[in-house]
Amino acid sequence: MIVEIHIKGRRKIIGDIVDGVFYKKIKGSKHIYKKIDGIGVDAIMFDAVVFGACDEIKVLDTETSTLYTTTPKRMKRFGQYVHHKPYRAQIILGRYFWNKEENYKSKNNGN
Repeated sequence: MIVEIHIKGRRKIIGDIVDGVFYKKIKGSKHIYKKIDGIGVDAIMFDAVVFGACDEIKVLDTETSTLYTTTPKRMKRFGQYVHHKPYRAQIILGRYFWNKEENYKSKNNGN
């Protein structure tokens, strides 16, 4: 299932849910929140869709081929809600809480 949000009337795909796993791709240099060294997802989408529908979250940094994996429960418990306008609120989890697999080669549907 494609996960998308709408910003100013434009559709933006932010991930995919396959067999209870939420997949998201990022460019680490742009999307890793440096203040807390964390990775985030859209807060509204996380609360409305991912938290109830998924057992796992996988984020691939396409610049470093690093796959980060965590659970929605861990993200909800240890994540921080951050809102920097004009962007949408994010829930950000420090990379310390993610399992990390470097030199990841995609094995499944490009995720």
